[in-house]
Amino acid sequence: MYMANLNHFNRFLALIPMTLVIVALAGCGGSSGSPGAPGPEGPPGAPGVQATINQVTISSTPVVDFTVVDERGFAIPGITQASFTIAKLVPGRDGDSSAWQSYLNRIEQPGTGDWPGTEPQIQAIAESNGTLQDNGDGTYRYTFATDLSTVTEPLAVSYQPELTHLVGLQLGGATAGTNAIYSFQPSSGRTFNIPDRRIVAQETCGTCHGASLNAHGGSRVDAEYCVACHNPGTTDAQSGESLDYRVMVHKIHMGADLPGEPYVLWGFRDSRKDFSDVAHPQDVRNCATCHDPNNPRTPQSSQILTHPNIAACGSCHADVNFQTGENHIRGENLPVTNDSCTACHSTGGVAGSVLESHAIPTKLASGEFQLNVLGLQRQADQALVTFSVTNPQDGSAYELPGDFRALAARLHWTERSSSDYGRPFPLGANALANAVPDGAGAYEVPIAIPPNDPPGNAPVDPTLLTVSLEGSAWLDGVEDGEVVRIAGATRFFAPNGAADVVQRRQVVEDEACQSCHGQYEGPYSGHGQDRTDHVQMCVMCHNPSQARPGAAESPREPHETSTDMMYMTHAIHASDIRGDNEYRSFGDLGYPRPSSDCRACHTSDTFQLTSVPRNKPAMATRVWNGDDVQDTFVSPQSAVCWSCHIGASAENHMSFFGGQINVPGAELQIPGQETCVGCHGPGRVLDVGAVHPVR
Repeated sequence: MYMANLNHFNRFLALIPMTLVIVALAGCGGSSGSPGAPGPEGPPGAPGVQATINQVTISSTPVVDFTVVDERGFAIPGITQASFTIAKLVPGRDGDSSAWQSYLNRIEQPGTGDWPGTEPQIQAIAESNGTLQDNGDGTYRYTFATDLSTVTEPLAVSYQPELTHLVGLQLGGATAGTNAIYSFQPSSGRTFNIPDRRIVAQETCGTCHGASLNAHGGSRVDAEYCVACHNPGTTDAQSGESLDYRVMVHKIHMGADLPGEPYVLWGFRDSRKDFSDVAHPQDVRNCATCHDPNNPRTPQSSQILTHPNIAACGSCHADVNFQTGENHIRGENLPVTNDSCTACHSTGGVAGSVLESHAIPTKLASGEFQLNVLGLQRQADQALVTFSVTNPQDGSAYELPGDFRALAARLHWTERSSSDYGRPFPLGANALANAVPDGAGAYEVPIAIPPNDPPGNAPVDPTLLTVSLEGSAWLDGVEDGEVVRIAGATRFFAPNGAADVVQRRQVVEDEACQSCHGQYEGPYSGHGQDRTDHVQMCVMCHNPSQARPGAAESPREPHETSTDMMYMTHAIHASDIRGDNEYRSFGDLGYPRPSSDCRACHTSDTFQLTSVPRNKPAMATRVWNGDDVQDTFVSPQSAVCWSCHIGASAENHMSFFGGQINVPGAELQIPGQETCVGCHGPGRVLDVGAVHPVR
């Protein structure tokens, strides 16, 4: 009997590929609606290709020896498309910081069009018209066409072999998206213990942008390569805007917060690029997010402290006129020049160092608070939570109410029939108003437990109890002043009081969110700034049972949808590929990396469908029909995919394989008949980790 059943099952598995083909062909006969907006630019091709510049020699014409291998280290011969840059590092003087100056430049004409620029401008470029020699074994030699001893047009650049030089390489064709750089001193041949300008590391950019950060058709992917052309003198002719890397990157990231005129450039084929809709995901005053003085890969990042200058500072403070003093605090010291900046902008100066003057007082104060859940006692009609609030810097405990603005304790639970929180909202209590000292340096606050009507309204037979703390304080105790956000805290308890607790699954680490959004700030702090930096606290409310009303009840949000953390977070970050952001209060979000890069947020392989338990509650959605509000539901695994992949075709596909999309509660089957993992599970033909560029 067992073998018979097994044979039937194997025949079923064998039919899956054929079934997929049939379904795919059947889908061709109907309409999937109008084509959506073009998707984001795809990732660079030929992943895993690595280029290394082995040596550069210069008599008057540079000669570059380099190697190209694949991800396994095997040589790649036959490359015919490659471009090169070369620049020298001009030392800083008179307050200027050091700067790269390219030997290769051109004049860009503004032409005629609907843009403000009218004057020709100099731009640094790469060259590819030299001689490329293929040695047939993955090694190559490129001889520049440019003689560095005779560079006079369009900009005279003298060859100074005693200065540090930077050679950059970009491959084209099938290996596009591969860059390499080489810093050295031509006079000695040394590649170390020489002046350099490593201000920002590529992996720092990748914290938010992942491996998708590329420009110019996807061929330029390394920030250290970008600076070879984006020199201080490089300017966009159509806009008249500087393309100096420090200016350009600052202005782009300031985006919507840039004072004065928006930063607009004209690119390939005169395409207009307006960066005024860019929303930096954290406070722009966090200079050290990009400029990390403690990173050994960026030893010159301290130049933001030692060489503040008009170009760098004015790129964010774009409304400051350094000649007239407009919007400059010490406007009487005119005109301002780079060599006068450190008189004020330095440690001990009137304005303090750059990092000191950009310090965020509320963020610094946030580090002085720590919420601690110490214990839980279950009683018939209440749960007694023991907690404390301490200063992690010295271990001292705070007395309530003190300078606190808000403090709340919440209780939620899972039942035996479900692996996730099922009640829409946890139970809660105002800890600031109702907590009493326990006599041991901590506090106790009771959380009332209501009758279990309807069922699930109270923890009658829980498998896990979760207590959270949330709150905020007033900066310097000034009521109605600035708010100090405090990181939330949770603790899990066994219903029988046992010390061993099977904790709720950790799908996303707080550090993953903070890597883009920062700590104690931004979108990772919500609901009046009281719920901050703790995703395990967020999911207590943002669970599958939570649905949000639409326009009839909430004018800010015209759509009715789920607020389940899984669905909501995916949908917000994938709004660019969905073509419509259901969560309008977040605006038209532009996620800075491929939304399919699951490990950008997920811990290990928690993005796999096998991490979604079959007995997980279905996700509730809310549909407004005139005067009637009706809750419908989406089955668990389909809800994961539907958060990004919307539309009739996707819905039909999920429904065919057992998914339930927007069905009334009476028709819902949990656990249902979803067979998604048959194709999309780990190691299967369409493994989620394989069809998404998971890194």
